[in-house]
Amino acid sequence: MPYLDGEMAGCIMSYVANSGVLDPARRRILRSCARDLKPLLPHLRGDGAAHVARLVRMADLIELA
Repeated sequence: MPYLDGEMAGCIMSYVANSGVLDPARRRILRSCARDLKPLLPHLRGDGAAHVARLVRMADLIELA
């Protein structure tokens, strides 16, 4: 899970740094990581669950942008 967290954080940081523009490769990475994390959400608790939920929500919002 730390790998997915790092990959997603990097993509989100790139999105923010580039004024809402994300290249296709990072967009694919973000989508893939979110897809891998979503099934884990029901099994997580506490701060970890909240953190992963935020990452997945940010990925969803970026995908819609």
